[in-house]
Amino acid sequence: MVANIVPIAPLEAPQSASPGVSRLTHNTRYHPMIKRVSNEVGIDADLLHAMIKVESNYQPQAVSHKGARGLLQVMPATGKRFGVTNLMDPEHNLRAGATYMKWLIEHFDNDLTLALAGYNAGEGAVKKYGRAVPPYKETQHYVKKVLGHYNRLQNSKSEQEEVLSSEATPVSEIAANKKTRNTQSENKADKSDIALGDKLLGLLLSQPKATTTANKKHGTSVNEHAVL
Repeated sequence: MVANIVPIAPLEAPQSASPGVSRLTHNTRYHPMIKRVSNEVGIDADLLHAMIKVESNYQPQAVSHKGARGLLQVMPATGKRFGVTNLMDPEHNLRAGATYMKWLIEHFDNDLTLALAGYNAGEGAVKKYGRAVPPYKETQHYVKKVLGHYNRLQNSKSEQEEVLSSEATPVSEIAANKKTRNTQSENKADKSDIALGDKLLGLLLSQPKATTTANKKHGTSVNEHAVL
């Protein structure tokens, strides 16, 4: 499979990184590029950050003793496999490494652990050991470190979202609370009106009875006065 290489756009000015990424590294120069490539390839930017931290610590000119190059330490054969030859160019290197990692994730049925093992040792080694992390100390250490960084970034993002959610009250919620308060006030006023009406009705009904009692006391009734 050969990836389509998009022409390199000018590097964007550094932007403020999310709190999690800031704690992972103070180097923010490549953050906009990483975000752009992650969107184009369809892979989590936090995962790329975690891999780059372990692979090269954000050093674009890094070269391993085995010949892996750049931010994501891509081997020349892997770069050629995905249509990239200039691996010392940061964006080309990012695209090659991100595309390969995306392929590995899909190849190993979304098993991130196996995909990372394949990125470090090659997919052939993962298959050789029954689709498991090969018993290589370097590979096992690599997988553990990348997953550790990745989980910290994810947890930091979740905590940030919770704080923002608790601080911001939606306009719809404010309107709903106002409507509830208005309804409660209206119900309270209606109950007061009903109570007053019942009291007045009680007074009116009790008045004739008092008059009749008074007339009986004087030896007459309402009907006798009417006859006279």
